[in-house]
Amino acid sequence: MDRITLPIKELQQAGVPEWCAKMTANSILSLYKRKDGKSPYWWLKFEVPEPLQAQLGTRKRGSTKQTDKRLARKEASRLIAEWCAPLLPPDGVSAAPADEPPNPNDLPPELPLRPVTLTHELIEELCRARRDATMWSAEDDMNGVSSEGLKDEGEPTGEVSGVSSDDERTMDGDLPAGVFTLSEHFSEWEPRFRSVIERGRSSADFRAVADEAVDFAAVLGYRVSTNDPSFVAFVRNFAISEMRSHKAIQGAREGDVTEAVGFAGVPPAAGSHKLGYLLEQWQANRTRHLKPGTAKLYATRFRNFIEHVHDIPCRVVTSFHVTRFLEDVVYGGHLTEKTANAGYLPALRAVFKYGVSLQLIDQDPMPDISKPRLSRAEREAQTNKRAPFSTDELNVLFASRWYADESRNLGRSAAVVGHARYWVPLIELCQNLRPEEACQLGVTDVAVIDGTHALRVEEVIALKSDDDGRRPLERVKSVKSEASERWIPVHQKLLDLGWADFVASRKNATAEGWLFPELRRGKNNSDAFNKRFNDFLHERLNLKLVQYGLRHTWEDERRRAQARASSTQGAWPPGMFFAIAGRASTEEEEGSAANYGEGYDIDDVKYFLDQLLFEGVKWPIAWPDWANLYGPSND
Repeated sequence: MDRITLPIKELQQAGVPEWCAKMTANSILSLYKRKDGKSPYWWLKFEVPEPLQAQLGTRKRGSTKQTDKRLARKEASRLIAEWCAPLLPPDGVSAAPADEPPNPNDLPPELPLRPVTLTHELIEELCRARRDATMWSAEDDMNGVSSEGLKDEGEPTGEVSGVSSDDERTMDGDLPAGVFTLSEHFSEWEPRFRSVIERGRSSADFRAVADEAVDFAAVLGYRVSTNDPSFVAFVRNFAISEMRSHKAIQGAREGDVTEAVGFAGVPPAAGSHKLGYLLEQWQANRTRHLKPGTAKLYATRFRNFIEHVHDIPCRVVTSFHVTRFLEDVVYGGHLTEKTANAGYLPALRAVFKYGVSLQLIDQDPMPDISKPRLSRAEREAQTNKRAPFSTDELNVLFASRWYADESRNLGRSAAVVGHARYWVPLIELCQNLRPEEACQLGVTDVAVIDGTHALRVEEVIALKSDDDGRRPLERVKSVKSEASERWIPVHQKLLDLGWADFVASRKNATAEGWLFPELRRGKNNSDAFNKRFNDFLHERLNLKLVQYGLRHTWEDERRRAQARASSTQGAWPPGMFFAIAGRASTEEEEGSAANYGEGYDIDDVKYFLDQLLFEGVKWPIAWPDWANLYGPSND
């Protein structure tokens, strides 16, 4: 498949509207021959620019009916014109009066509009299209190009431009009058744009600028509602685009931009590539000097940032986005202050610095970051809220309605309607899995390895073969770090409670591949379960604990097991604890040898894992009995 480029003038002469021709010239056009051999001709594939997708769709394909590639390339312009026909005024629409210049923003009433909800990405695309259209028009005026893409035959007159011939001679005489018309228009509108940028809807000029923005969106086929929650943001960004365009035009007239760069090069060089694309580029080209674990940890942390702010275009990211992200995760209790400032900041800084070098972002957002700071009381509260469960508190939980009642009596949350209610707390307690790791387990994450039941923790990113680098990354499963990805044996207590029977039942019944398909999938697979389980602990059991405390309980039990082993001359081998817990600090116990080999065998790990006895705990009834009494089929 060969990429081709069609000249703008050639597209215009074939009948493509001027503003559309310049967008199309920068889009992806490819000539190819069918692999099935059913056609001897060259075929054209057209990736439609996003601003035109409301009317043309996302992709066009068609035969050029030419076997010669040179002739097929010429035929491509005609096909593009045919596909762009819906953008032209329908037959019967009267043209503008002869004494008035055509208005490119005039929309034929018959042209259907597509109602849309304003997203950040759509706003950016509309404003980019407006910026390009404004600057291309100015470039044509300066070069004396008419709307047909041909040189003007006669000299511009004051009647068209609104500027007398005397005025023309006093102002950069060689420039066509149309440029001055654009400048005069901007001189009139500049105060309005500034007012809207500064005051938003409170500006007295908001209505006028909003009408301009809505009309331009209509030219591209979109019906924008003034009641849209993002409407004010759209109008402000539209005003900013106009200011940037005219500032660039003025700079070009004064010699700040060379003719080789051209007007189309003046808008931000970042294009419309998004944060996910930047991350992929960094991973592919700038991780060679990092340890594999560090590179993967940085990528995971940057991906967390993307999930928080969404996969927005790189060029719009500012220090505000980064600062607010850090504040939300620290003040919300999702990360400690140390992890955010000493862990996440270096990761974000490394990727954004590379983005600046690639000109994917206009300015590095990292230098002006204000680090979040917690008070002493907040730090203590954040630490204390993850206190471990005592034996008595575990017994209260396992004897409660969480394990001894039907789901309809516990609410409608996804956390209580399936088997996750029974197994997730037990998995966290016995296996030391984090909430996210337990809730995202799939049927492919359980296996019998050399006769030992085991489960796997892994990260899975959904990558598509036709990914263009602009789509958001879809994270199916996540881990905290590279060390968190592991196979670990199943604790004997889970096997005693019926783990093998449960896994067998899930493999036959779960079409989606999840062990707990009832849980909602999204940014975090454990969100629904975390909230409902913590609410039950606080409101029903009056326990000042959270779900994550089960993992801390495992840590205390592990210390008891290690102490017992030491007293009987059976100390745990170096790094065994880290292998089970999914931690990266093996250097302290194993030295540089931690980086060699593949680690402990599953059956060796199980011997030590089963040394965690949880003495005094009164476990719930076995899963087969629980499923018969309280499982989903009983509701």
